[in-house]
Amino acid sequence: MSGPPFLTACLAEAAYTDEPEGMVTVGALVHRLLDHAIRGPARDRGSMTRLAQWLTMGDLDLRPLVPEALDTVGRVMASDFWRRAMAAAEHHPEVPFAVRTDDGPDTPTVLHGIIDLIYRTPEGWEMVDYKTDPVCVPALASKYAPQVRQYAAAWSRLTSTPVPYAALFGTHHGEISA
Repeated sequence: MSGPPFLTACLAEAAYTDEPEGMVTVGALVHRLLDHAIRGPARDRGSMTRLAQWLTMGDLDLRPLVPEALDTVGRVMASDFWRRAMAAAEHHPEVPFAVRTDDGPDTPTVLHGIIDLIYRTPEGWEMVDYKTDPVCVPALASKYAPQVRQYAAAWSRLTSTPVPYAALFGTHHGEISA
């Protein structure tokens, strides 16, 4: 499989060491496009292309990667979880949070982060964390599953409601791990 640097062949966990050059920037672009898409209503390819062009105005080296970033967004928008999120009465993209994670007398430990997408279904909250790393879902899960569990626990604590479903979505292959 060939493609831009951020969309290379699926790497096995053992071969995966760090993000390729430009990965963080492309990941940020994909996250910003998905944030816009879930908020709607302009989520057609033309509108998303114009937004991507605007978002990359300060980084012309990123412009050639816009079509692949848009394809990535398209894979996310074609997923089952995206349809559930769009149908949900309540959904929140890119939610920043901070919670104290210990109760000891010493300096408090605070977990902070950004939940990529959280939405309420009749069964409870569902949370999805997008990962643009060019690796297979098992490798993503081995690296990021603890983060997703912590974020789900934090949301549950903040809202006093359970999070029965929390998953990673590997945008490169359009795969989800629960």
